[in-house]
Amino acid sequence: MILLLFIFKISFSEYQLKEKSYKKIVVGLNIPQFNILDIKSYPKEIFFLIFETFVRLDPVKFKIEPQLARSWRILKDGKEWIFYLRKDLRWGDGTPLTTNNLFFLNNNSKIKLEKIDDFTVKIIFPNSFYPIYNPLPPIIPKSLFEKESEKKVIFGTGPFILEKYSPNNEIVFKRNPYYWRKDLKGNKLPYLDELVIKLGFSIEENLDIVELTSKDFSKIKNLVERYRIYNIGPNLESDVLLINQNPNSNIPKYKLRWFQNVKFRKAIACAINKDLINKEVYLGYAHKILSPINPLSPYYTPNTFNYYYDLEKSKKLLEEIGFKDRDKDGTLEDIWGNALDINLFVNNNEESYRIAEILKEDLKKIGIKLNIIHKDSIFLKLFQDFNWEFILFKHKWNFNPIDDSIIYLSKGAQHFWFPFQRKPFYSWEEEIDYLFNRLYEAKSIIEKKLIFYNIQRIWSKNLPLIIILNPPLIYLVKNNIENFKPSLYYGPLWNSYEISVK
Repeated sequence: MILLLFIFKISFSEYQLKEKSYKKIVVGLNIPQFNILDIKSYPKEIFFLIFETFVRLDPVKFKIEPQLARSWRILKDGKEWIFYLRKDLRWGDGTPLTTNNLFFLNNNSKIKLEKIDDFTVKIIFPNSFYPIYNPLPPIIPKSLFEKESEKKVIFGTGPFILEKYSPNNEIVFKRNPYYWRKDLKGNKLPYLDELVIKLGFSIEENLDIVELTSKDFSKIKNLVERYRIYNIGPNLESDVLLINQNPNSNIPKYKLRWFQNVKFRKAIACAINKDLINKEVYLGYAHKILSPINPLSPYYTPNTFNYYYDLEKSKKLLEEIGFKDRDKDGTLEDIWGNALDINLFVNNNEESYRIAEILKEDLKKIGIKLNIIHKDSIFLKLFQDFNWEFILFKHKWNFNPIDDSIIYLSKGAQHFWFPFQRKPFYSWEEEIDYLFNRLYEAKSIIEKKLIFYNIQRIWSKNLPLIIILNPPLIYLVKNNIENFKPSLYYGPLWNSYEISVK
């Protein structure tokens, strides 16, 4: 009996030690730098660890689910929402959450929040609002917003508290002891005590979760014993070829005439061997997405874009607008004898270099001479002197295309081919302006989908820029990590409260 008790005591002690062991994971993510004093600058991967909203879209079930609000009512065709808050909520410092100490972190001054009582608020939107791929702004403590210059530890109602941020190194998060969620057994969440995001990481660092970059795709075969592989689809970032159509730019007028001709832009699109780029640069993992709208978005319409590798079609289009090899030197000339010689500015990164070299060979086959110029300050080139012809760079689109208004609208700051227009230069730009502005009045997802179908149809017909490929979004996850459910929209850590270590 004594021996049995002794064995039981040792076993129980070991069990207690195991249960109380400190649980920590280290995650390597490619996220941009942000200003810790400016909460609005936080990347989404950081936001969802610290802050929450009244309701959210479950990215697995695709249903609106309660978060800080236990229930809600929708009035006036979605223009007014009333939220009834949970009464057991606390901020990360232990202070109870009420409508008196919360701040609605909102970029739109037309959206109003009205307090009804300590646990009930009304939000008034200028137009009908439904949080499908258009989340509500996060809720933060008033004290955090009012004392930005004093912020050292950043907390909200989310599962973690931001304790330390070292730019270009790491971000350290500690468990929020006052987090409101519990698992099915009644245990308080999150399971992890600490979560560290490594910046500027290496695949050799033996991290628990890793966002794979294209330069490491070739190493996947050597990592399958240690990691599970999650290829969750096309990244929101695209390799984009821009063609300058700005009449205010300093490039030769005869080149502007080329670039403003839609047949010329289509000829370029049909001369790009995307399969070869995918094979040589992305080892076959990239996705051929021709639309600026991601296929997982409810607003994407398939088969509206059809520009595929076809050198004969490309040559024919160029011939139709007067290009011929008049001096038999292998380079085409226009009807005025100007050689089809183009300068391509390329962002300083390895992938863009390699894509540019393939583009150069592709265009040479149809009689175009491409001169590659490496440039650090691509965006200065884009929006300051406009003195560029072609630009190859990576652009990250928003999952909700409504948030890309500065690209679609002719007056937009990122209407890349001709930004800041006082009035639309092309008639088709005027059509897109009209359709895009109608989105803000649309009362249903179906109506918005129809509008975006027409925007994609017009975009495809006129091809203002050329999307080459979307790299894949791949995560490597160690075999002892449980409940990892990455989302293209919310990121890899949206359910950080239930991620655990075996």
